[in-house]
Amino acid sequence: MREFLQAAKDVLTPVVLLALLYALAYILIKGSRIAAEGLEKLRGEAEASGRTAQAAAFKLAVTVLDGVANTVVSVMESQKAYALRQKVKDGEAAPEDLKALSQEAYMRIIQMLDVQVRADLDSCLADTETYIRDKIEEVLPQIKAAYRETVLEATPGEW
Repeated sequence: MREFLQAAKDVLTPVVLLALLYALAYILIKGSRIAAEGLEKLRGEAEASGRTAQAAAFKLAVTVLDGVANTVVSVMESQKAYALRQKVKDGEAAPEDLKALSQEAYMRIIQMLDVQVRADLDSCLADTETYIRDKIEEVLPQIKAAYRETVLEATPGEW
């Protein structure tokens, strides 16, 4: 009897797993169809209301903002931020100086953005300033790491 139960278990386990996998696949396919229909409906509504142009303008504005933020943060990292962080670490400068540098980066980005780009961002965002500051924080770790690698490669004997 024990062998029979083990054999039944060995046969039924893959069958049950296959049935569960089939059910999961069915649910995913059905869900994706429902989602696609919903997205198509939203796209149709957006085109009807003229928001497609606004969405495209916003996407372009974000692309411009990404480029400007990367450029400004890279320049500031190479000119000021890296050295300032070292001074703060050594106690030669106050942490508030880093906050002031962040404000300077924000102001430079605002100055570099075209009026139309800022208007496109403002039309789709509730708080453009926070979005830009978050963008600075988003690109900063990658730029810091890249700059650190560059400095270490340029002066291998000093580290």
